[in-house]
Amino acid sequence: TMHLMMSSHAHSRSHSPANMSCANDQRAGLNFRGASGGVTRAIQALRGRFDQFISPFIPAHGPVLYVDPAYHANFGDNMITMGTLSLLHRFANEVVVCKGPQGGDVDCKWEDYRDALVVYHGGGNWGDVWDVHTERRKKILAAACRHNLTVVGMPQSMAWKHEPRAEEASWNAALRPCGHRITLTWRQADSFEQARTLYTNVHHVLLPDVAAYFGGIDFASTQAQLPVLALRRNDRESAQRAVVSVPGQLAVADWVPQASAGDVE
Repeated sequence: TMHLMMSSHAHSRSHSPANMSCANDQRAGLNFRGASGGVTRAIQALRGRFDQFISPFIPAHGPVLYVDPAYHANFGDNMITMGTLSLLHRFANEVVVCKGPQGGDVDCKWEDYRDALVVYHGGGNWGDVWDVHTERRKKILAAACRHNLTVVGMPQSMAWKHEPRAEEASWNAALRPCGHRITLTWRQADSFEQARTLYTNVHHVLLPDVAAYFGGIDFASTQAQLPVLALRRNDRESAQRAVVSVPGQLAVADWVPQASAGDVE
C-alpha cells in the first residue's frame, strides 16, 4: 500500500498541497484476462496519487517546464520520461521540454518563463553514486528557485557510498530564502526520511514511481498469450545483481543494447 506522505519543514506557501536471457520463438506468455480488474485498479490508484499531488501546482496561465528528461538507452529512465509527459499533458495548458546535454545547462532561460512551474526529471541518481548528476540537478533547482519559480522534482531514490558531505548542508542553507517554492518527491520511504533530515528548507513528498503514469494495456481486449520482456535492473544500483532464473525463457534486459530489436518489439 502506497500512502502519499508530505513533510514541510519550510515556510508556508500558496501551494500546500540485467544480463540478457535470449528467448526463442516459444517464449512463455502471460494471459491477463483473469487479472485484468486488479491490475487496472492498481494502475488507476497509482495514477490517482499523482493527480492529487500535481493539480494544485499547475499554473493557471503559464507553462510547465519539464527539465532534463531522459532520452537514452535505459528502459526505466525512458519510462519515467513518458510517465512524466503523460501526467503533465493531462493537466497543463502548455508543456515545454527543456533539454540539456549531460553535464551542461538546460536550453531554457528562466527569465523567459516568469509564471511557469518547473518540473525536474525523476529517477534514481540522487546522492554520490552518480554525484555529477546530483550536483548538476541541485545547481539547476537552486537557479530556478532564485528566479522565483515554483519547482517540483519528480520521484527520486537517494543512495550514498559515503556519508553525505558538508555540501548538502550548504545547499540546504542556500535555499532558505526560496526553499518554500521547492517540493522534492521520493519513491522510497528511506530516501524520503533521509531527505527530510538533510534538506529542511524544502518540502518533501513520498510518491510512487512516475513511470506508473505511462500508458497501459487494454486488458479487456487482450485475448492472446503475450510474450514477455522483463525489464530488470542489473547494475550497481540493483538490490539483487544476479539474474533470476525465469522458467519459459523470458527475455530479460536492463539497457536497450542488451535486447535485440525483436525482443523490444
